[in-house]
This record gives sequence, structure tokens and C-alpha cells, in this order.
Amino acid sequence: MEMSPRPIEQAARLLCLIGVFLILPAAVAVGGDEPSEKPVVSSSEPSFTLFSVDGSTLSGHLRQLDTKAGVEIIDAKRSTPTLPLLGIVKITRDAPPSPPPFEDGLVVFPDGDRLQHARIRRVDDEGLEIQSATFGTLTIPVDHLLGVILNSQGDPALSASLIAKIRETPRKSEVVWLGNGDRADGGSIVIDEKLVKLKTAGGLSQFERAGVLAIGYDPALTSYPKPELPFLEVLLLDGSRLGLREAHFETGYLSGSARFGANLKIPMGEISRIDVRSDRIQYLSEQPALQDRYREFVGPTRPYRRDLNVMGGPIRLKGQAFERGLGTQPRTLLAYRVEPGWKFFQATVGLDDQAGPLSHVVFRVIVDGKERAVSPAIAASGSSFSFNVELSGAKTLVLITEFGERGNIHDLADWADARMTR
Repeated sequence: MEMSPRPIEQAARLLCLIGVFLILPAAVAVGGDEPSEKPVVSSSEPSFTLFSVDGSTLSGHLRQLDTKAGVEIIDAKRSTPTLPLLGIVKITRDAPPSPPPFEDGLVVFPDGDRLQHARIRRVDDEGLEIQSATFGTLTIPVDHLLGVILNSQGDPALSASLIAKIRETPRKSEVVWLGNGDRADGGSIVIDEKLVKLKTAGGLSQFERAGVLAIGYDPALTSYPKPELPFLEVLLLDGSRLGLREAHFETGYLSGSARFGANLKIPMGEISRIDVRSDRIQYLSEQPALQDRYREFVGPTRPYRRDLNVMGGPIRLKGQAFERGLGTQPRTLLAYRVEPGWKFFQATVGLDDQAGPLSHVVFRVIVDGKERAVSPAIAASGSSFSFNVELSGAKTLVLITEFGERGNIHDLADWADARMTR
């Protein structure tokens, strides 16, 4: 097996210790704390589950959510005390309805933010003007944009590939991707109801808007201000994701300032998930692994992917989408350094929805050379599994994606929401 060329002595010693994997079934499932008694009036608002940094959970209706005052969840019988925002990882909606049908019009920002179901009305040097079913008319500064999708022909798979193209294609200028497979590079872009106009070295090029798939802006000229911690990332039912500063909940709405500057009011009925971004949470996908090792079986060896499944698609487990995580295949080994202060490793693991019907995998967690947790063998028809593993005092964390009963049969295995908390 080939090792990564990064010579990190501590990680290398640890990797040698796990040539033969131990079997110590010490997985710790996510549990829940009992909230204090407090009668309440029933609510028609959607129900949410709150996940704390220690792995405990609470479910009910949101009574309070504020980046300064904290969070309170309440159900029909009892209420929790107000919890500080820094003690929370995420708040997910219970049994969300199906998303609306896919439509064209998608705005792509840096860092994973995006606006879907956005009718793009015009683009010029002054900004991008859109009409959103949720937010009404918005004007977004051009220097906040990474790209826009104009025509994905109603195909979610094509939309996902265009998003990946906007985010990952190296470029030093603006780019127009055309429906016939061509691309055009240039400078300033203007879009109106019928045309896309691009300034190029040879002059002004014009394209029929209906024939343009997407536009990518020069990443070097993009500036998307990152809020001070803590802030919220809000995922909407339509697939939009927005960073929100100074957020607070009031009368059925979550209000706050978007990273592109607009003040937004989001109906709670439109929200699928709220992620708390703070210095008590570190997602493993936001840093490269210290070491990555692979063992071939049948077919090509696919390196792990960050925030995507190993094939490059979105991470999905039983229909549930995850914004962050690690996409792997058996046999993959990933090592990470654990800095002082981190207390838990947490993840939801399982076979991606794109995995083959005969897929079968096992997930293992190694801490300082000793196996601390192992999942049951998970088949394509099986459920996901949650890890909440103690890290206090640890120096190194290793994640292993292992074969199940068979060899690799399109085993697309996800470590969704893989993170360390403190």
C-alpha cells in the first residue's frame, strides 16, 4: 500500500499499530437528556431536534433561538432551560416535507452557501437582481458571487454537476458555459431577459440566454465576508443554504443578516436544518487528513472526498442530505490530529444512497491506537448508525471504512457530519 508523502511521525506510528484491526464493540450511540417539567400550550409550528456538543438530544418546538440569548425547545408537556448557543451543534427538523420540484435559477456563493428557486432577472456591474419565492426581490453584490446557474433543464443531477463546475474549475476570469459544450472566457458579464453579454479580448460576445447553462466568476475577485463566531447556517427545504448573522426567532420567523448583506426573514416552515458555527465544533472535512491509506480490492481506488460522497455526488443517507462529511470506500483509513481540548468525535455513518444494492461495510474509530467504537455491519438496505466517542486527552483519531461480508461492490460509505466537539 502506498502511503501519503506527508511524514508526520506520530500519525505514522499510529498507522503501524492498526495493521490488524481489533474488535472492541464500544460504540456510543447518541442519547438524550430529560428536560425539566413545564406545562405549555400546543403549537402548530414544526418540531425540531436539538443536538448538543456532548451528543445529547432534545426534541420539541422552538420557543427561543438567538445568537446571544441562546435556544429553548419546548414540547406539549415540558420545557428545557434556555441553552447557550455555544453548547449546540445543530437543530434539525423532524419529518420534513418533500422539497418542491426542481426549478432553474440558482445562485452559488463561496463556502457552500447557495440560493435556489431564484429567478435571475438581471446581472450587471451593480449587482445581481433575483426574484425569490421566499425572500422577494434581492440585489446581491457581484463580488459576493461565485457563479449562477441559468438553465439546468430541470435536471437535479445536471444542477449538481454545474455547482461542482462553478466551485472546482480553475479559472482566472469569468466563464460562460454553454449548452453545446463550449465555454467562453472573458471579463465583465451582463445578463438581461434574453441575452448574456461577455467582454472578451476580441470584443463583446453575445449569447442567447436560453443556450447558456451557467456562469462562473473569477474566484480571485470574489469576497464573501465570513461572520464572527458564533453564527448560523440555515438550510431551507428548497435546498438553499445561507449563513446568518445576529439571528433571532420571533413569531414563526428566523430573522438575521445574510452574509451578502440583506436582512432576511425566513418562515420556520421553510427551514430544514440550522447548523451552529462556533469554536466548539470542528468538522473534519474542513481540514485535510494527516494521513490517508487505501487497500485495493476490485476496481479503481477512489481517494476520499470532503463534503461529497466518494463518487463526487452529494452525501445522502436514506434520503437525508448532509452538507458536510467524508466520502469513502472500503478499505480507507484516515488519520487526524486531536488538539488539546476536544472532547468528542461524532458522526452519522452509512451507505450513500448511490451505493450498490449489494454494498456492505463496517465503520471503525481508533483513538491513540486503540479501537474505541465499531458500527454493526451495514447493508444497503440497513439504517445509518451514530458515533459519539470520547476524545478527552487523545492525540490522534483514525477513521476506518472496512469491508463487510463481501468485497467492494460499489460500497460508497459516508461519514456524515464527522466532527470533533468540546
